[in-house]
Amino acid sequence: MFEEREKSSIRRIILLAFLIFIIIVVVTILVYENPPELKSSVTLKVSLNPSTIKVGENSRLRLEFKNQDLESHQISCTFKANPKVTIYSGNNPLGDNKYSFVLDASDPAEERIFNVDALLEEWVSGSEYTIYVSLYVDGNEISEESQKLTLSVKES
Repeated sequence: MFEEREKSSIRRIILLAFLIFIIIVVVTILVYENPPELKSSVTLKVSLNPSTIKVGENSRLRLEFKNQDLESHQISCTFKANPKVTIYSGNNPLGDNKYSFVLDASDPAEERIFNVDALLEEWVSGSEYTIYVSLYVDGNEISEESQKLTLSVKES
């Protein structure tokens, strides 16, 4: 009789361990498929001025970063646009359309300005190009800070 109780207790422990294992697997899958959103320790404000240019003119792409937690962060921005759009850091085009720098703990705000120009397809007198700016802080994309701008280009 004592042996029967012992076997029953072992079965209950095995069943309980199996249920705990199933719960852990389900929770892991839910977290993996719906990861918690990263709150940005850095915010980004983007502007394009002017937003309409003629071929041969430049627009200024301004990125304003705010360091919310005053810790040092590795910042990367990627720019996605039509190949007819060129973004310059100084006089140098951003070949891979990426820009990176370290936002120091001592800097509550940082501003970066880029020049932008664009060409038109042959036989086209005007076009609109969308520029997508994605922000990465310490290697993590901060989707709520990603933005899109529209550049209108006209013939000279």
